[in-house]
Amino acid sequence: MTFARRMITKTLDLINLQRHNDNYADIQTDLTDHEGRITGAQSDITIHKASTTAHPAAHVTYSGAVAGAANIQEAIDFVDERLDTIIVGGSEDKDPELTDIKTPDPSYTPGRTIAAAGDVVRDMQKQFGEQLGDVAYGGQASLYGVEPTGADQTTELNTYFEALEDKGIRYAMFDKPGTFVPDSALSGTSKVLKIGNAEISRKNPVNWFTHISKTFRGFSGKINSSAVRGLTEAVDTGGFRRVAEAISQNQPVKVCIFGDSISTAGWDTANLKLRSVKGSSNPLGYINGPDASAESAAYPIKLMEMLVNSFPDTTFKYSNFSIGGEVINNWGVSRTIQIDNVWITKTWIDMCKDAAPDLLVIAFGMNHASNDSARIFSYYLKTLLDYVKANFTVIPDIVVITSPRCAYLPGETTWGTYTTHSSIHAAANAARAIGQEYGAYVCDVARITDIKRIGLDLTRPMLKKISVSDFNKILNGVTDNGDGTYSFINGASLSLAGNLQKDFQLKLKLNFHVLGSSTGHSLTVKFNKTNPGFYDNAVIFSPKSPSNLAKIDSAMRIADNAHYTIFITGSYADTVAYEGVDVVLTITKQGPIVEIKLGDNETRIIKDYADCWDVPGTLDMLYTTGTAGESLLVKSIEVWGAEYPEYLPVLLDREMFGAYAAGDYSVKQPYGGNGVNHPSSIGIEEGYVPALVELVEDIKHVVSIRNRNTDWSLFPVTETRDSIASGVTGISVIALGSITDYPKLTARVVSSGGTVYKLNRVYNASPYDHGVLLGTNEFGIYNDSGTVRLVIKSAATTGWVVTTHRRA
Repeated sequence: MTFARRMITKTLDLINLQRHNDNYADIQTDLTDHEGRITGAQSDITIHKASTTAHPAAHVTYSGAVAGAANIQEAIDFVDERLDTIIVGGSEDKDPELTDIKTPDPSYTPGRTIAAAGDVVRDMQKQFGEQLGDVAYGGQASLYGVEPTGADQTTELNTYFEALEDKGIRYAMFDKPGTFVPDSALSGTSKVLKIGNAEISRKNPVNWFTHISKTFRGFSGKINSSAVRGLTEAVDTGGFRRVAEAISQNQPVKVCIFGDSISTAGWDTANLKLRSVKGSSNPLGYINGPDASAESAAYPIKLMEMLVNSFPDTTFKYSNFSIGGEVINNWGVSRTIQIDNVWITKTWIDMCKDAAPDLLVIAFGMNHASNDSARIFSYYLKTLLDYVKANFTVIPDIVVITSPRCAYLPGETTWGTYTTHSSIHAAANAARAIGQEYGAYVCDVARITDIKRIGLDLTRPMLKKISVSDFNKILNGVTDNGDGTYSFINGASLSLAGNLQKDFQLKLKLNFHVLGSSTGHSLTVKFNKTNPGFYDNAVIFSPKSPSNLAKIDSAMRIADNAHYTIFITGSYADTVAYEGVDVVLTITKQGPIVEIKLGDNETRIIKDYADCWDVPGTLDMLYTTGTAGESLLVKSIEVWGAEYPEYLPVLLDREMFGAYAAGDYSVKQPYGGNGVNHPSSIGIEEGYVPALVELVEDIKHVVSIRNRNTDWSLFPVTETRDSIASGVTGISVIALGSITDYPKLTARVVSSGGTVYKLNRVYNASPYDHGVLLGTNEFGIYNDSGTVRLVIKSAATTGWVVTTHRRA
């Protein structure tokens, strides 16, 4: 309806009032009509909203990111198709999942079956964590599930070591403290270097050379050792008199190498000098060294190069009589070699003697790879040195090189076993001890390679008290009284096993019950006892002996049976009756030195070199008496075991000796080595070269000192002398002269009847102290307040032919 407004004037009369009322009535009618229309529109809207067909998507235009879509329907269909290519498996009880991620790139190798997309994520997370651990922690043990449990973990540790090797990881990082207890051999131990906070039990001896180092400190000290006995004038210069004299007098220095296959490296007698041309022949079949990658990589050639470079104005004459596969036992056996195209057969050491060396390098040990072979090393090295000092016209400076242990490969029955390792280790220890005792220079390759391979300096024991409860006590005829005391009867023994010690201190409080004047009883303490058990080092304490209260027997002297049964490095007798009273006996063994003390105040009765079977073993106590009713009560036992200085290990066995291949001992290029016992070029550089550098530096030091002395008139003199009685039965003395005139501490002594006497020892002593240590046909040199004297195991006699070195 159209509203027609009626005009109302300003005059208030009935006509205008009517007009007003009519307008109001029309407006009300119009509003009512609008309300009806609004209600209808609302109904239409409600119906439209509920409709599913009112506006189809295909009829709605579209403009947006979905390319090619003209309307909403097309855009939705395209997106739906795309989603169908990347998700699958949606259902009422399972959400849709990604499918493309289940097919990873070929460069990724899953460590599990990929059944769902989440498996990929979880597997990648695990692999990333392991790789992060490998990079950040050097093969962190806990990330491989390796933690100490107290149970046998042999297999677990071997698997861990092999896994690290497969990944090219050098270090096994033990991040959890505790002690791993492998009951069997750790065949994988040489595959990695070990660092961290844990320990590996050595109760099984086959794992004795396995160690976890607790430090990142590298070794930087002196490697070698020089003479530990000698006159003061000799000690302050360190030796190398012959080399120093030759260099100071512009004479050629003759160097001779005498050893096994590791020492073979060419052979020649050509003059070697800086800028000279070296010619060589090959009489022994080893022109390139045992298995070196090149001749220049073998240690004898390295040594000669160092000498030539250090003394460019000196000519060196080099000869090498080393033979592969040999042992020191054969030094006096005839050998046939070709020299200058001529085949010569003679005593092996006499080939060196004929070369008249100024410097003799003796290097054996690698082939002493069994208990039987190792335990005689000491005896034969002594006899070799005795022969050199007694028979060489000019006594050379002597260098003894210790042999490193071969690669540890328990599956390799020829070279890799613990028996092989411990035997070569024992031979190296004997070489070190005898070399020092005889005044030779010890070039200690065995020591530095142990430091670099296992992180321990096994030549420097530090004693630490340990509980007797840490041992397995094996009692045979001994009564454990339950209060820390033990009762022994004749033939009874007590062994401390299961915690093997190489160096130790044993302190016993003893009370002997002895009847009458019986002298046939004793307590024997055997140490470093291994299997087979007859390789025994022993301290024998005889409380009723009138002459030998205590003595030391040595397993390493077994090659000389007489010395093995009666050899006493020292003896002590006193009048105290050690019966029915408490007596404290203390035995300390550190390296080659054994010391015996008595009493609470620890009065020393013996301290001396003992040719020990120097490997870890048990401690055994055996009581013996010849009279029924006698007994021994051990009131207390205290033990100190050895710890050794630790360093960061840096050298793997496969680097030291080259890669190992079962049954294949050929050269393993590119670095050489045969994989078991011949060092590679890396092994030479890491093991031999540092020791040789120090050797040459020490020679340079001695030469620099001696060159300050202008009196170089030292030469050999042969005289006929008479000896006089020393005051000790069976011992006589020859006084030579002042130490200024006789500074050369070597001599050759022959009786009037032609018997050659061997030089035994050179050190400060009295005639009595020195004389009682001499054996048959032996003599010594000592400094008696500035006068050089010879003490001879012989009654006073005339006509001694004495060759010494003196100044004119």
